[in-house]
Amino acid sequence: MSLTLYANGKIETSSGKLIEGITIIDTWRLTSDMGVPDGYVTTNWVRATDTLTAQLGSAVTESSGVFTLPETGIWRINLQLEMYSGQESRWVEAQIHGSTDGFSSNTTTLANGLVGIFDTSGNVHQSLTASTYYDVTNTSNNKIKIYLSDAGSATNESSSTINRSFIEFVKVRAT
Repeated sequence: MSLTLYANGKIETSSGKLIEGITIIDTWRLTSDMGVPDGYVTTNWVRATDTLTAQLGSAVTESSGVFTLPETGIWRINLQLEMYSGQESRWVEAQIHGSTDGFSSNTTTLANGLVGIFDTSGNVHQSLTASTYYDVTNTSNNKIKIYLSDAGSATNESSSTINRSFIEFVKVRAT
């Protein structure tokens, strides 16, 4: 079987069947270290725009910590946070929250990640991850927010130029 790859990411088989591949990749970073807020992360998000970070297709948008995905389809959402503390923090938790009504009343935890920081001899670092697949059926109402909490005094380590604390959005399939 022969395959033809088009610039828009679609693949056509020799029998004429279209196969859609990844059509959107977008990465957002936290730009400033901050203590875990025990709430939503509403500030310091910036879209990665450096020349070596792959971005593909339409951009995800963000306003006050609410992410809007630009197209319907199945999305893989991957959150990674670099956390540190010089004190014991029994747990640090990050959640990816989704909504079907733009967060006016409906919130669902889609993914959860936990780490513990148990050494108090200096700043100890841990990487926390959470990922999920999200079926976006309505771009006006399907939204994403990040919730953080901890049982101590952890800080997330950030950068505007490399992926330290970041979220990736990858559209893996059209619906």
